[in-house]
Amino acid sequence: KSIVTQNTVSDKTIKIIDIQIEAKNGSDITAKVQQALDVARDFAMDSVPYRIIIPKGTYTISSALEIYSNTQICAEGAHIIKQSFSGGMLRTAFPKGDNKLYGYSGYKNIKIVGGIWDGNAESQKYGEGKCKVFSSFRFAHATNITLENLSITNNVGSHHLELGGIDGATITGCTFEGYKDGGISGGKEAIQLDVMYSPEVFVGYPAFDDTPCINVKISNNTFKNVNRGVGNHTAVNGVYFENVEVTNNIFENITQQSILALNWKDCNISNNIMSVFISYANSICPNGIAVQIKGLTYDSVDMLNDISFKEIYVDSPIGIESDMFYFGDQSLDECFIEAYYFRDEN
Repeated sequence: KSIVTQNTVSDKTIKIIDIQIEAKNGSDITAKVQQALDVARDFAMDSVPYRIIIPKGTYTISSALEIYSNTQICAEGAHIIKQSFSGGMLRTAFPKGDNKLYGYSGYKNIKIVGGIWDGNAESQKYGEGKCKVFSSFRFAHATNITLENLSITNNVGSHHLELGGIDGATITGCTFEGYKDGGISGGKEAIQLDVMYSPEVFVGYPAFDDTPCINVKISNNTFKNVNRGVGNHTAVNGVYFENVEVTNNIFENITQQSILALNWKDCNISNNIMSVFISYANSICPNGIAVQIKGLTYDSVDMLNDISFKEIYVDSPIGIESDMFYFGDQSLDECFIEAYYFRDEN
């Protein structure tokens, strides 16, 4: 029995094949959505992408959904709730067998629009102490990833959105809200930008070839009641996260840093609103911005000119620190960061 309908529609100059999921409110849609994603895997092309449409309603998923190139998911009006299983809700597919992905060549042209993607951390059935930590969305070794007007909520112990080795990501109009530590110490970013250094850093996606995230735009989003907002806590010496823009976002009730930037270069952090200071033990720049560049010296201080801070509406501190060289405002003596989990090949 067919579970989908297909229609070709016109979106500017690109034809899109629509796959409409048919599901009852309250049902488990895992198999139906994955079947549609597999059809897109087999037939979608750069010139003819596929769009999987999840209807309005409340649904559950009972295993992680795997997405491939040239595929969109439209979930406007849908509330998708994670059941009790290991792993996150949506990810680019793991390479099979001995296959490896290199650089940015694994996947391309993936777009997710709308929906509340609920990690279900508050549920008695799937709550604190009864589940493993997970990253809700994971994308690796890819180009052109877009998230628009969706909510990722109620994560346990990891990231709402984890990007590893991505060239070209746009995250706009989204909400990242709700976090339980799941017994995991240390800070976790709602949006994590990562480098493909090792399976301990980004499990599941070999090759581990030190590919960083570049050309990332994070704008007009809301981060609320999470551990950290945007950033990374892993970096490789001499490998930089370039052309990252974090602009016009709202950060509320952040227990550690709103933005933590390690080895960022040619980046712009501007017009962000950060509100409600929270005292957190051993936190550095709580609810503020912290930046570190590995091995920064007086001779290479011009690298600071590649990072722009302007019109930051925040009472919390802003600072840059490395090798006892500081740059920032009058509160700087109270806000420098340490070497968070640096991965150095040398």
